[in-house]
Amino acid sequence: MLAIALRSLQSTGAPADPVAAAAAAESLRSGIEMTQKQLTSTFAKYGVTPFDPTGEVFDPNRHEALYEAPAPPGKEPGTVIDCQKIGYMLKERTLRAAQVGVARS
Repeated sequence: MLAIALRSLQSTGAPADPVAAAAAAESLRSGIEMTQKQLTSTFAKYGVTPFDPTGEVFDPNRHEALYEAPAPPGKEPGTVIDCQKIGYMLKERTLRAAQVGVARS
């Protein structure tokens, strides 16, 4: 969820004071980044690692297909072309499957 929050920090209109709005957005961004770093560090301490399968062959044991799209040039059908949410592993076991888009032929 923190990654989604970071992606959504885009201005949605002209604020009354652009300098103050930019400072507030930067402060929010740095707070989210610090929280994400601390959470990832705590996960790693207990053997939980995130993974982004972009470019890998689709594996239903590790990936949850959200959609299929035509294969872009240079990509094989059946490969992950987009990762909406990263997955998490505990050693070799999938805790949360990555939510992905898959290339079709």
